[in-house]
Amino acid sequence: MSENKVNSVYETDNLGLAAYMALNGLDYVGTKLGVGKNEKLKVYFQFNDIAGAGPTLEKDFLISSEKRFRDYLFFFRSEVDKGMEQKDGSIAKNYRSRKYGSR
Repeated sequence: MSENKVNSVYETDNLGLAAYMALNGLDYVGTKLGVGKNEKLKVYFQFNDIAGAGPTLEKDFLISSEKRFRDYLFFFRSEVDKGMEQKDGSIAKNYRSRKYGSR
């Protein structure tokens, strides 16, 4: 995670944290592009943070129900994906044929 406060602008590359910041009153300013590890492109979400609330909101987010919900959502989504990857492929094949009309 890369968060910092520069000239009353708080930025993060964490999508969940960005949504939490917006839900908790920080005004979204825009995005900027950057380069992370291994030359990977990163998108940073920027918020107007005149009161300096960003660091406190970040800490609050880490123990929030919203973060727990998001973590569980990702977990259960991965369980669905694993369930679709049965060894013989039968479940996934039947699902794909109904969803996309292929045989």
